[in-house]
Amino acid sequence: MGEGIDHENEESGPEPEDMRANICGNCKAENDWDARLCKICFAPLSAERSKLCPNCMTPCDESAHLCSKCLTPLSSHATIDPVIGITARMDTIGKAANAPRKPIVLIGMWLIFGPITFFLLLFVSAAPGLSKLIPAAIAVVPMMLLFKTTSNFLQGPPATDRRGFPLAEDPEEPEAQEPTEESQADEDSSPAEN
Repeated sequence: MGEGIDHENEESGPEPEDMRANICGNCKAENDWDARLCKICFAPLSAERSKLCPNCMTPCDESAHLCSKCLTPLSSHATIDPVIGITARMDTIGKAANAPRKPIVLIGMWLIFGPITFFLLLFVSAAPGLSKLIPAAIAVVPMMLLFKTTSNFLQGPPATDRRGFPLAEDPEEPEAQEPTEESQADEDSSPAEN
């Protein structure tokens, strides 16, 4: 019973190399990664496939190091290159501050930026005269990040779609007004006219 089935080696999902979109060069339609013809215009698809961003599922160039939509790192080069690495880290901090979904994110932000804020404020209290201005101005940034992260965590997670993007807010619909005496009188008189 159950011979020949190896549950330990079963794949839980596609590997990142297999998560690719096949974009039609003719109509720009997104096709299955193994498709040979476009499902819209039936044009032959090229052998090159685009990478999908694991965060927002946007098709990206094969050579891209960051997603063009959400700046998620797509390659190991994104963590090695100083400029791209700073961009990726700042994007990660921004995502953590805007929508902390788990308590560990809040704790991590406090562990990173709490001591920085404390020591900057300690330096401000000990510095003489105008030399307090620069560290005080620098201390505002981590304080704002901590405030924003904490307040967003306490408000709860934002409503998101299945990919994790915030839902567009519906324009405010006018509330139904209760009928007034004048509108009831108008309604009562209108059937009598017919």
